[in-house]
Amino acid sequence: MKTLKEIVSGIPIESISDYFSTDKIISEAIAKKNLSFEKSMDLAIVSSSSVNGLDQILRVECGKYDLLTNIYVSGYNQFAQEILDSNSELYKFSPDIVFLNIDLRTIAGDMYFNPYGSNILERENWVSETTAFLVNFVDELSAKSTAQIILHNLEVPYYSPLTLIENKQKNGFIESIEIINQRLRDQYKDNNQVFLFDYNSFCGRYGKENIFDEKMYYLADIKIKTQYLPFLCMEYSRYIKASSMLTKKCIVLDLDNTLWGGVLGEDGIDGIDLGPDSRGRPFLEFQHQILSL
Repeated sequence: MKTLKEIVSGIPIESISDYFSTDKIISEAIAKKNLSFEKSMDLAIVSSSSVNGLDQILRVECGKYDLLTNIYVSGYNQFAQEILDSNSELYKFSPDIVFLNIDLRTIAGDMYFNPYGSNILERENWVSETTAFLVNFVDELSAKSTAQIILHNLEVPYYSPLTLIENKQKNGFIESIEIINQRLRDQYKDNNQVFLFDYNSFCGRYGKENIFDEKMYYLADIKIKTQYLPFLCMEYSRYIKASSMLTKKCIVLDLDNTLWGGVLGEDGIDGIDLGPDSRGRPFLEFQHQILSL
């Protein structure tokens, strides 16, 4: 009997299709009762847009930690019905973790394309209403489920029709999104059940202009290119791993040419690179980052 980790690590993942074929192998091993794993968790993905394939990719990414995941994906744009109905399939599934992604385009509607067709007061009201909208769904979910809730914040648009004078606008659209994200952080800062996933930073890391798929958005309301789904699942899997208590906190480091430049026994204390100059600074800052962990 193979472990889940052995199966996943034994298959080279070079394309999206490799994730799907690996997930099929995992499913077959489960059906044959020929699979062992360290732990299992039940996850739910509740989204306002299409997330086809996300569950299969996530199952493989979690498999790298020998963590078997059973994943429930809500129906397309059914987040409101799923959360508000106490008898929905979401609650019957009883997940350990819920990833909740209600995206900006869905929430903003026409304002996304013409934010300055409204006045300052209307935009101010929209900020309050949108924040309350998101908080309401999160609070409904937390009241009806003991699951840990991972809420996406909103992606801040990279483009403004006002270009350089965008930041001169009182309650400008970009500023409005930033205010909503800050209010969500403040709302759940002391809540041990709700955590914010910084989706805005995730998109920025890979390029907001790159990550959005205009063609698939209009064809199937898919808002993230398929090629970036594995990266999103890698981020998810880190949350899941930490929540599952599988994280092992140990860092083992070499010394020479790792914590400092050069070989201490040969070069002596004055001959190694470790300090504010160009040769020593990488090692110095590396030590600072290790200490921060």
